[in-house]
Parts: sequence; structure tokens; C-alpha cells
Amino acid sequence: MTISAVIVIAHDNHNPQVSVEEYGPEVAARVEAIGGDVLAIELVPLGGELFEERLQHYIDEGVSLLLTCGGSSIGPDDIVPELTSIIVERRVPGLEELVRRALAEEGAEGTLERGACGIAGETLVLNLPRSVAMIEAALAALAPVLPSVQAQLSGRSTGLDPRDERLGHGDDDEEYIAGDDADFPDEEE
Repeated sequence: MTISAVIVIAHDNHNPQVSVEEYGPEVAARVEAIGGDVLAIELVPLGGELFEERLQHYIDEGVSLLLTCGGSSIGPDDIVPELTSIIVERRVPGLEELVRRALAEEGAEGTLERGACGIAGETLVLNLPRSVAMIEAALAALAPVLPSVQAQLSGRSTGLDPRDERLGHGDDDEEYIAGDDADFPDEEE
């Protein structure tokens, strides 16, 4: 399974600018280790609307996995989770918790991470810390569920078909979706 991935590195004025040429390949190697195909690595400043615009660009391009690095702790400029919440359509709290547990196991600094995770279109957006070791731990925790995430987001079967009659759904659903004055079928029929 190959997952198209993009890495967006958050830059703020309170942290030294990382070298994309050195840091980017280190992070990309961790993403590739879990089945990612890194299409782009970009350093984007947190000021203004550029960060949101770049995330939205990659979502519009249909990338499967959009990872942000940095800007998700508790510092004054750590606003990546808030910016992420603006662009995602649905949060995925279970994956947020999965990543938080993995980061906490790495050390006390991991407990300060506030990374968000959510769905925008068919893209999973995940905020990661700046530390490569913590990124590796977060991705290792995420790796077992990524195939299921990718399958569900692309509309492929996950084993359950919501139209399956055994689940109580089928072509006759419109009979059951009606206003208060609807006639419901008799249970004994």
C-alpha cells in the first residue's frame, strides 16, 4: 500500500528556521517507512493566511496524507492545531489520542503536544511535533490504522456495506425516512 503524502513544516519567528534540505529528508524517511510516497516537502511561515492556503492547496490536489511538523505545542506561536481545525471538515479524536499516547511514551515533552487530526475531502490531516524522534513514534502508532483510513476515505470497502440488509438498511430505506405523520410498516408483517 502506498499513500501519497505531503509534509508541511511550520515556521514561526520564535524558533530557528530548519533546513528543509536536512530536516525534510529525515522526516520523509519516517513517512516512507510506513508506506508513504512523499510528493512534496515545504517550509511555510505561520504568519498570515499562507499556512492555511498551502494546506488547502494540497487537500485540493487530493493528497491522501497531509502532515504538518511543528507549531503544535504550547508556545505563543504554536497555532497549527487551530489553523488545522479551520480547514478540516471532521475531527478524528481517536487518532489524536493514539498519537498523544505515543508521544507521551517518548517523554514529558510529548504530553505538551496538542496536535489535531481531521479529514478534509479525502485527505487525512495530522499535526506532528518538530522532533524527528517524536514524529517517528507518532507515525509508528499510526501505521497499523493507515490502510483502513485510506480505504475508508477513498470509498473502498472496509468489510461492512451500509446497504447490507443484515444491517437493517437496504433499498427500502425511503419507507422509513419520513415525517411525523408517516405510516410505518407493521413489525409483524
